[in-house]
Amino acid sequence: MKAIVATCCLLVAGVAGVAVAGDKMDSKAKDMKSCGQHMADRAVLPTKMVELMTSVADMMDAHAAFMVATAKGNKDAIAEADGMKMLAKDHRDLATMMGKTATNMTNAAKWPNAPHDEKMMMSDPKIMESMKRLLKTEKEMAALMQQDIAMMEAHAPKSTN
Repeated sequence: MKAIVATCCLLVAGVAGVAVAGDKMDSKAKDMKSCGQHMADRAVLPTKMVELMTSVADMMDAHAAFMVATAKGNKDAIAEADGMKMLAKDHRDLATMMGKTATNMTNAAKWPNAPHDEKMMMSDPKIMESMKRLLKTEKEMAALMQQDIAMMEAHAPKSTN
């Protein structure tokens, strides 16, 4: 669930974080990146989510295989393994969707550099509210990821290096 929230936050952040000033593009605005170029720059986020979702799926599949190998006929262990396999598939499906999103974001670099009235856009209550909500959610997501990392590191075997 954390990963799904992270994905949504990261993708929305790309949309909320870009604008080109002015109705008439002056030379400074023409040198600025287009929204599509910003989207392409942010394609690294869903690309990284592909790696994360695949890693989670791999871990779940390994856990399921362990449970099956050690179940010795225990119905609860088999049920857990089946559940892990289902969740692993869900995570692989998410990875596939994120890969498609990353490709689409990369292709957005071809979009034209359309003029934006940045002042008007930044005074739009819907944009401002969504940006505030996005920033709040991104901060919460970062904190959740840090908590998850700490938990995983606490359970991981200690390195001998």
